[in-house]
Amino acid sequence: MPPPTLDKDLSPLHNRCKFLMQDFQEPWHWVTMDNLYQSQKFLCKMYEDEQVLCGGTCRTHLRGLPPHVIQKVETAKKRQAEVRGTCKASVLMNSPKSPNLLAISVYDTKPVHFLTFHEDCVRWKKCIKSVFNKASRRMEDVTFWRLQVIDNYNGSMGWVDVADQIRNYYRQDKNMRNRKYWWPIYQWASGVMATNAFIIYQRVCDKRKIALKRSECHT
Repeated sequence: MPPPTLDKDLSPLHNRCKFLMQDFQEPWHWVTMDNLYQSQKFLCKMYEDEQVLCGGTCRTHLRGLPPHVIQKVETAKKRQAEVRGTCKASVLMNSPKSPNLLAISVYDTKPVHFLTFHEDCVRWKKCIKSVFNKASRRMEDVTFWRLQVIDNYNGSMGWVDVADQIRNYYRQDKNMRNRKYWWPIYQWASGVMATNAFIIYQRVCDKRKIALKRSECHT
């Protein structure tokens, strides 16, 4: 259903997003979005018209990212090792109605770009993660540094990316051709329900001290 009023400066997708955000009862909500929805024009419109602070990953082509922030994908392994960890940032200064829009990129295994109103500076955060060591055959803590904007983004997405990753392991429609528009929706919903059911099953077993079989521990 199209929104009742259309902003000619925005795409149909962004007009629908703006329409949804008009339901907020209070100003200055934080909204975290994937790169499909991100652009400088859209984020500034949300700030100016709806008093909504948006942020998240951003694509590099025609999305308003400053050219000096964009990092290209390196194909040579030696070059990848040299640029890994490279961080570039810029702040929008020429728009008094939309101050402090931060554009930032960091090179991990590939470059990741962000546009966000959620951060006012570039910070690195010390993180600890438990990983399996093949040599010692046990879980060990590994310390590493992560950009604060990435840490906040990962924590505010409601585990959506993790859910999609787990669902993708067992998805039933990998090699299926879908001629009905509702069939992919059904397959997605079925996969999400199966994934959530198994996660709940694991938590119940853990709470009641019930050992899982080896075949059930691979998720």
